[in-house]
Amino acid sequence: MPRGTLEMISFPLELVREPTEDDVLHIDPVVEYDRRKVWREWATAVMDEAPEAVEQIVARGRPTGP
Repeated sequence: MPRGTLEMISFPLELVREPTEDDVLHIDPVVEYDRRKVWREWATAVMDEAPEAVEQIVARGRPTGP
């Protein structure tokens, strides 16, 4: 193969198993909402402590959630 080129490699189907219930990550939406709420409240408190830095924080992008 020439340098700098990529070749697609596929696994034989018999080596790739079907996902099972154990492979699924279950997320409780209520718990996830509560966790994000805690982080939002913390972020708001930090930003309130240093109002002059808020513009820089917002410019970098503030994580948001539901």
